[in-house]
Amino acid sequence: MTEPILQAHIHLSTTIGSAPENAPNLTWKVTHQEEVPVVFVSLKRSLKGNLRAGAVRSGGNVLQLRNYGYTVKVIADDTYTVHQRKELLKGLFGQTVYLVPHWHCNDGVDHTEFVRTMFCSRVAVFGTDMPGLQFYYVDIELEDASY
Repeated sequence: MTEPILQAHIHLSTTIGSAPENAPNLTWKVTHQEEVPVVFVSLKRSLKGNLRAGAVRSGGNVLQLRNYGYTVKVIADDTYTVHQRKELLKGLFGQTVYLVPHWHCNDGVDHTEFVRTMFCSRVAVFGTDMPGLQFYYVDIELEDASY
């Protein structure tokens, strides 16, 4: 396994780009990140009050998923205008997407081991405090779809 390095961007799109990176083909600047561990459990008490805990397992191990919440800065880059990037982000909503979080290998190196399959379950308000709509801050939520 390649040792991950903290990067200044995430990769997020509905398609994987070509070699050498093999990563989602869009990168995004993010101002806020939430990583949410998820397990599926059933907690019940017996008639004597003893706790009976059950968890969904896969291969004998508790199934642990990881959801993410981000505040994405939608801003023009060398390829897309602000409006185009806005439309690209809106297009992710309700789709299966591929994510490479902040901790991954350097650009130009194969990202395959860092790619996560997610579902974009929320794209919130395109808010801006900037006259001229030069950029937007948008909250998004991604649900782990690896199982």
